[in-house]
Amino acid sequence: MLRKTSVAPPEWTPPAKNKVRQCLDISVILPLFGGGPEPRTVVAVEPVRPASVRGHLRYWWRVLYGVSFQSPDKLFEQERELWGSAETFGQVELSVRVTDRGTDTTCSQLAGTPHPRTGPGLGYFLFPFAAEKATNTPEAVGKMGIKFSLTLEFPTAYTSALENTLKAWLTFGGIGARTRRGCGALSGPQQYLPPHAPPDLEKWLSSLCAHDPVQSPATTLLHGSSLLLGPKCSNAMEAWEQLARFWAAFRKGHVAGVPYQPMSGGHWSDYGTLATLSSAKTKRVRLNKPYLGLPIIYQEVRGARFKGSLEPTCSGRMASPVILKPIVLQDKSVRPALLVLRAPEPEGVRLRETGAYYDLVANLGDEVLKRLGGVGPLGAVIEAAKRHFGKDCLVFTIGGTK
Repeated sequence: MLRKTSVAPPEWTPPAKNKVRQCLDISVILPLFGGGPEPRTVVAVEPVRPASVRGHLRYWWRVLYGVSFQSPDKLFEQERELWGSAETFGQVELSVRVTDRGTDTTCSQLAGTPHPRTGPGLGYFLFPFAAEKATNTPEAVGKMGIKFSLTLEFPTAYTSALENTLKAWLTFGGIGARTRRGCGALSGPQQYLPPHAPPDLEKWLSSLCAHDPVQSPATTLLHGSSLLLGPKCSNAMEAWEQLARFWAAFRKGHVAGVPYQPMSGGHWSDYGTLATLSSAKTKRVRLNKPYLGLPIIYQEVRGARFKGSLEPTCSGRMASPVILKPIVLQDKSVRPALLVLRAPEPEGVRLRETGAYYDLVANLGDEVLKRLGGVGPLGAVIEAAKRHFGKDCLVFTIGGTK
């Protein structure tokens, strides 16, 4: 028997004076994993939580506007006023209403079984959610097809900043875990999506960074970032699969005329360098992969000359400055996108197992970098993608560099 309640639904009230209220209908166009209070879990009744949305928006606001502050303290002061802190409420109020909780999916359903000729496919992006036999951990369950309504209320003085933040989040971000590799990618109202015509798109990207740059603090920025869009795809999943194949090949160094062979060894010089490290406590090491994100885990395999985990000396993790995800444009077309954010570079790495630490410099003499024209590790991402996706790709520098 259905229960009846005497509690009346809340009545709509107009926004307070000098405040703006906006409501956006948003679709999650790729599977959502994580985002719940427990790692690798999605809360079935609340797959999109307001706290998670606030965290993502807060991050993209910082990426857009961190370039305008002379110190981290000034940046945090404005961030706290707008988004709040543990001690105070912020100026932005938001609520989430899930309109479609989607359907269950798993890593194995999405990626299938790795093939020796084609490689792991989407499994290269989804491996954190796979089953772990060593720890008897089952594979994580994600959600496909989630839709939700996001309502924001904020002072009119912040209208431009909030609209730009929403545009950046919907275009380059996502919801849940592993968003830098496409999970939880989003699509929203047309007015918040990038234009499809290249000249209009270039202006749109520049408008996100229209504020004046100053001496920026040590934070990740959109200003000065590089963006590559591959050719149009039929849907988001196709674009995602193309990106996974590119990234798997790039991480092996199978680029610039070298065909991707999943069962073949990697071409980067990093592994050879690590295999010959001395036991000295501190020294300089020339590596390239740490610039793509840390930690890096070298698993123990038969015949391996090196095993262990590299992490940044200042912390246990450095988020990758490279974002790979499908982007939905205003004409509803979908393109695979690679965004290389302007981010502080790691100054050193530490070998977790021994505690040895090393000053880090890029190995510009690496054969992979030479084949790509002598660029650095992050420049190599864009150069390799140009060759992978061909003449129909679009490349932009967002806002220029200071």
